[in-house]
Amino acid sequence: MKDIYLNKDDFFKYGYCVVRNVLNEDEILEYKKNIKRISEEVNAKVVVGIHNYKEYWNIIAHKRILEIVRKILGNEEIKYLYSAATRHEGKGSWPYSWHRDNPCRIFGKGADWNEKEIYNCVRVGVYLSSYDEIRSGLNVIPGSHIKRYSLSNILRIFHHKTKASDNFIFKKIRNGFEKIIGKNIKTNPGDCVFFLAHLMHAGIPPSAMRDAIFLTYGTDNVHAHNYINYWVKHRPTDTDGQVNEPRKNIEEMKEFLIKNNIYLPIPKEKIFIDGVSIPK
Repeated sequence: MKDIYLNKDDFFKYGYCVVRNVLNEDEILEYKKNIKRISEEVNAKVVVGIHNYKEYWNIIAHKRILEIVRKILGNEEIKYLYSAATRHEGKGSWPYSWHRDNPCRIFGKGADWNEKEIYNCVRVGVYLSSYDEIRSGLNVIPGSHIKRYSLSNILRIFHHKTKASDNFIFKKIRNGFEKIIGKNIKTNPGDCVFFLAHLMHAGIPPSAMRDAIFLTYGTDNVHAHNYINYWVKHRPTDTDGQVNEPRKNIEEMKEFLIKNNIYLPIPKEKIFIDGVSIPK
């Protein structure tokens, strides 16, 4: 399994790339241990705002991850965008549905779709489990960040409406959609998927307990500032009452991000974003 679309032109064409073995075995074991401990400590399958935990600072500034983001964006000045989470979840714990992670999730509507400044907010899925063992990975709709895909949207709506159903026929149809309009990216421990935040995607439903980390980066432009504003001010709390907003070790965190040249300031107040969408 080789790197896929690891260059700027292909990354922006398809909306994602895959890089294998980004983390070594020691790092994989360390993060799995931290994820399990902190998830149990806060009693949450999904822990957001992981910058509030110093145990994760080295993954936020991971040298190899930052190198890849710089390469696929064709820009040396990338920044951390304060949207980061861990997932420690098992079979059936998270309904499967395609979605976008950007502030303006309806295609073509809102500030994210303004072509005057290129949209380059990048999500990074860091996978710590095996596809063969528990179906670890991500399903993406390539090109869905630049094309409306009217048929795909119809299928996606059906997919979303039936995501919690255990009906055998519905499940067979959903699995068919996965292959018709989506692409399964099968991952092993240490693999990373880099994708634009406005690309349609969904986690592959795991068959057993899986661990993963999600991070976000971009360049110092209007989209990055909207992204930070959205996740920190429009959505200050998320699943299970966890907080996206930095609330611990704030000054020390700022110094750490500055030292690694990935710092962008957080707005003091919530700022209006044209076309913003808050999922229910």
